[in-house]
This record gives sequence, C-alpha cells and structure tokens, in this order.
Amino acid sequence: MNKVYIVGIGPGSEDYLLPVARKEIKRSDVLVGGKRALALFRDLNKEEIYLEGHFDQAICYIEENRDRKKIAVLVSGDPGLYSFLGQISRFLKKEEYVVIPGISAIQVAFARIGEVWQDAKIISL
Repeated sequence: MNKVYIVGIGPGSEDYLLPVARKEIKRSDVLVGGKRALALFRDLNKEEIYLEGHFDQAICYIEENRDRKKIAVLVSGDPGLYSFLGQISRFLKKEEYVVIPGISAIQVAFARIGEVWQDAKIISL
C-alpha cells in the first residue's frame, strides 16, 4: 500500500518550496490541493484533484486510489500548523501517511521583520 504524502508547499512561492517537497511532488502520480497549490505544479502534468470545499470527496478519492497511485496532498505553509494534517489524520493511521514539512507564513513574516518568535502565541482566525 502506498503512503499518502502530505506536503507543505510554503507560503505560495516556489522560492520557499523545500527540495524534499519538490522531490515528492515530482514522484507523485496525483496531486490533491487547492487551486493555488495545484497551479504551482501544473507544468508537471499530474492528475489533479481539487480540494477546496470537497474534503469528503478528496478523502474518498485517497482511500480508493492510494493502493495503485502515489498521492501527494499539497497544503500551504506547514502541514502541522493550522493545516490539513489535523483533518487527514482523523481518517488515516500515522503509518499510512508521510508528512513533508513546509515553511509557514508565520515563519516568513517573522523573518521579514527580523524578530525572534519562540515566545509568540499563534492563533488561527
């Protein structure tokens, strides 16, 4: 059984995409994600599953196809920070997926203002 790759693609610019994320995306047969995420990789000519507003359909697709296709779920920022990992982990066991971290928007924001953020309180609105 293929593992599902949950790939953080950073804040939306190829400049912030980690090499390991790029590698797994290229190795995948199917990309699952929002319009903006899918648009970043359209030149790879992968099968695309549009995610926004269709979470249940995407989960069904993943469950039905992961045995025969390598699936990468593209999430903006980092998968573990207010992102899709919390949702997909309710449907898949930990041994059924691999998380590829990404650079979060909060990391970029603090870097741009030149501030440390180890004591920051992070919330999602």
